Amino acid sequence: MYMTSEKITCLSDFVNYITRSSDNSRSATVYRGHSSDEFLLMPSLFRTQSHLRQEKSILRELISRHPREFIEDRTTFDNLVRMQHYNLPTRLLDITYNPLIALYFACQDDKTSGAFIKISTRKTRVKYYDSDTVTLLANLCHLSHRQKQRIKTLLDEEVEDDEFNNADIVNDLLYYIRLEKPNFRAMINPKDLVSMFIVKPKQNNRRIIAQQGGFVIFGIEQELDQVLDPYLNIQAIPISKVVKKRIREELDGFNINESTVFPELEKASTYIMSKIAPSDMS
Repeated sequence: MYMTSEKITCLSDFVNYITRSSDNSRSATVYRGHSSDEFLLMPSLFRTQSHLRQEKSILRELISRHPREFIEDRTTFDNLVRMQHYNLPTRLLDITYNPLIALYFACQDDKTSGAFIKISTRKTRVKYYDSDTVTLLANLCHLSHRQKQRIKTLLDEEVEDDEFNNADIVNDLLYYIRLEKPNFRAMINPKDLVSMFIVKPKQNNRRIIAQQGGFVIFGIEQELDQVLDPYLNIQAIPISKVVKKRIREELDGFNINESTVFPELEKASTYIMSKIAPSDMS
């Protein structure tokens, strides 16, 4: 991941950068924070080959063991969002619309330098949770690894759209899609399967609301790469481990801390106890 020469040593530096780097009205911009500058812009599913090969089994096994947790889900994308919440490997990458939230995540773990990442793309790449494109990409998780490899082969061969949509393996994918959307038309654009899309999810999750969050959903490609995608602009700014604590303290002054970013009771308790000095415990 390419790092810019921009220097962020305090919150005022960061605010100045955000003010200077505003995009034009035709672009959509989201943010992400990495506690380590060695992390890749890659969903958890793709970071381990064994997870990637077992994607179908991971989802089915989880639903089999905890069906009540998924009873309110209506789509495969809903399933993936729930899995992401519980830190299971998915083809989703967490992002936020609030740059301060991304900065908070970039400033975790004082042992290593982090990175604040700004991701910009065309507004046409932004989809809602019920978009046909999102349904298409989400349902790839129902295919076996071998089936997804066959789709990749068709994409690499750049076959005509009609030939692609008439392939048996694409019909297998359509079967799962039509379980959600019976009227889904067999006119898949192969380019959608190798593109990234920003997804606006349902605001029915406390953590998503608190973090002003969303997702990037991936198809066959495994990493965001602006070299391969002309409509993608990525700026990564290094955050030195030396300044992380200072920036976290400044963010806390704006009520961005563990208890507000993670609204669960456990996190709030941890934050409260961290603010109580030993002398207060007498």
